[in-house]
Formats: sequence, C-alpha cells, structure tokens
Amino acid sequence: MVDSINKNMIEELKELMGDDFQYLIETFLKDSELRLVDLDKAILESNATKIRELAHSFKGSSSTLGANKLSEISFIVESMGRDNILDNIDTANAELYKEYQIVKKYFNSII
Repeated sequence: MVDSINKNMIEELKELMGDDFQYLIETFLKDSELRLVDLDKAILESNATKIRELAHSFKGSSSTLGANKLSEISFIVESMGRDNILDNIDTANAELYKEYQIVKKYFNSII
C-alpha cells in the first residue's frame, strides 16, 4: 500500500522553497477545494472529458507535493474519465475525497 505522504519529499521541498513553502501548500489546498467541487459537478453531469482533465490536474499537483496515494487515486479517476467508464466513479470519487482529507489535515499541521 502506498503511503499517503512522502515525508522525505516534503522535507526536501521545505528546504528548497524556504519561506515560499507555506504559500505552495496553501495554494495547493485552495486549488484542490475548487477542483473537488468541479469534479463533483462533472460527475453529476457524467462529463467524462472534464472528469479526466480535473483528475489529471489533481494527479500532477498531488504527485509534485508527495501526496502519493492521492495521486494514485487521481490516476484511477482520470482513467475512468479517459475510458468513459463511469459506473463506479462515485466510489472512486469518495476515495479521492477521503484521501484528500488526510492530506489536507497533514499539510495544515505543517504550515
């Protein structure tokens, strides 16, 4: 099982970014909240293209910040959108949201 957060990567980012690290995390959290709302809307509309685009973006930003499990789940949601297989999208989205809450709690604890 993939760990939720690559803490070594976080420490490296902190060192590399210095004072800008907090801004990076705050921006990720703010953008993620908006992205989750947009993803919910796309799912309600069964808009596979939009689901793929949003999940792809979430995957990239999560990966950049060492949120490995969130990135992994985002990839699953992205694949579902790309392949237009939305039968279990609600379950995958619930997993994505649950993992995001774990990541959010961790990030808020370190800034």
